[in-house]
Amino acid sequence: MSHHNKEILAFGLSVMITGAAVAAAFMLFNGQAKFLIPNIQNNLDSSPNNLLAVNPAITARKSEGERLIMVSRRNTDKEEGIKLYAQKNYAAAVAKWQTYLDSQGGRTDPEARIYFNNAQIAEKDSAKIAVVVPVGSNREIAEEILRGVSQLQTEVNSQGGVNGKLIKIAILNDDNLPDVAQDIAQYLVNDKTFLAVVGHNASDASKAAAPIYEKGGLVMVSPTSKSKDLTGSGKYIFRTVASIVFEVDLLYQYSIKNKNANQIAICLSGDNLSLSMRDALVNRPKFNPIPCSLASSNFDADAIANQLLNAKIDALIIAGGTRKDYAENSIKLAKALKNRMVIMSDSSLYTKEPTLTFSPGASENMVISIPWHPEGPNSKEFADKAEKIWGGRVNWRSATAYDALLAISTALKANPTREGIQQSLSSKDFAVDGAAGTIRFSSDGDTQNRPILVKVTKKEPSQSGTGYDFIPF
Repeated sequence: MSHHNKEILAFGLSVMITGAAVAAAFMLFNGQAKFLIPNIQNNLDSSPNNLLAVNPAITARKSEGERLIMVSRRNTDKEEGIKLYAQKNYAAAVAKWQTYLDSQGGRTDPEARIYFNNAQIAEKDSAKIAVVVPVGSNREIAEEILRGVSQLQTEVNSQGGVNGKLIKIAILNDDNLPDVAQDIAQYLVNDKTFLAVVGHNASDASKAAAPIYEKGGLVMVSPTSKSKDLTGSGKYIFRTVASIVFEVDLLYQYSIKNKNANQIAICLSGDNLSLSMRDALVNRPKFNPIPCSLASSNFDADAIANQLLNAKIDALIIAGGTRKDYAENSIKLAKALKNRMVIMSDSSLYTKEPTLTFSPGASENMVISIPWHPEGPNSKEFADKAEKIWGGRVNWRSATAYDALLAISTALKANPTREGIQQSLSSKDFAVDGAAGTIRFSSDGDTQNRPILVKVTKKEPSQSGTGYDFIPF
């Protein structure tokens, strides 16, 4: 090889190595890259090949106040507070966040309220709890969970904390991705400063992370994962939301007893939760296993509607799941089927977006099973407090997240260790009054509370501001 060619080869290798190093540094430093691209943050592919979503540095997905997680909640005072917190100038951070929280936009921001609470703790000894939410894949659900967590954190800390220790919250974002959830779970297990975890949101994420928490002896209390596969996952795995089996039973009984349905079908998103719903129906009379997918790349609501009608289906359960695009497909299908059969859903579609906003009126009369409603039994005290704090009604996820942290903080009083929390929650005598009634866990880790039904109803003025509300019946 000539000297000239060797120089060219050396230069080429140098460029390649430099480029790879720059790319690696960019990905490491910019681990929240997806957060900086709001046009795609709510529509990420859950494929393992998605380099923006899978296995970034955990530090880019975690914050106690030192970085912005909710980029859609940008505000000068909020971001100044974050810079000051990162510099450990806690008093100045508190002042900035107080200004922001007193504003109209800041009042509804649970991320800022958590950081505000954390900054007041500063470097003092605290009881540290992680909350894992899907910031990038479903911001609305993430904020609903964080509202419940921040509300309970505020209440406990204003009363002096637990055994004199204030609760500090670390927010982590798993985007509802199982691979990321596993990485986060291992990180939290290894960091012995964390005493327990509120999370995860999606059943697929919780199912993937549960064995790691179980092996590592770290309590996980999920406020939203309803898959039947989580029941009995281990002695460190709990949840403050009932198994999806109870929601499906409620919907099935409604369609049979109230609507005299003869052919009941289900349309699936394909995630673990929707498969659990199908399994809960498969051996029931009048169930028709006609294939129906919300996850098709060429989804055609009208074609699916005609297929269901031709099969004489007169009641349909839509299992929209946690992905925004699948939920939107659910509303498209509801619109295509409107007034031609009974449309039902589990609580995954109990959200303002897209259920009430994507195609206004499309979901009218949809019946949804949910774990909690502000007008439900035993709900008033929590609901009234929440409305005063946030300036409007909160979602069931806020209530069950509040209960998840309430259960953990109550267990902390008895024994403030990882093992002590597990033993307390597992005790047959454990009971505490929460947002959704008395919190008790069965021997398999499941809550003993049960779901209720709501219907999407036209209403003016509406609590949602859309002209439609979820009304219990």
